[in-house]
Amino acid sequence: MNNDNALPIGQKVFFPGHFDVPGILEDSRMLGGGYECLFRLPDGTFEEAAISLEEATTLTKSSEASVTVAQPADAVLKSSQKEKG
Repeated sequence: MNNDNALPIGQKVFFPGHFDVPGILEDSRMLGGGYECLFRLPDGTFEEAAISLEEATTLTKSSEASVTVAQPADAVLKSSQKEKG
C-alpha cells in the first residue's frame, strides 16, 4: 500500500463501526469509492478495513482537530526517578 492521500497515517484513530478500540492507521490506498486501510490495534495485531470517502473525510477532519501525542514509557520513568533521587 502507499499513502497517496491526506489520511492521518501513523496517528491513533477511532473507527466506530469497524473496531471497538482506537488503533494506529498504518497505511492506506485508494479502493474504488473509498480506501483500504491497514490498522494496528492495541494488542499489536494488524487489521484491514475498507472505508468510504465520507468516512475518510470525517477521519481527516477529526485528526486535524486533535492529535494524540504519546509519551515514551522511559520518559515517564526517568522523571519519576529524578523525583525520588
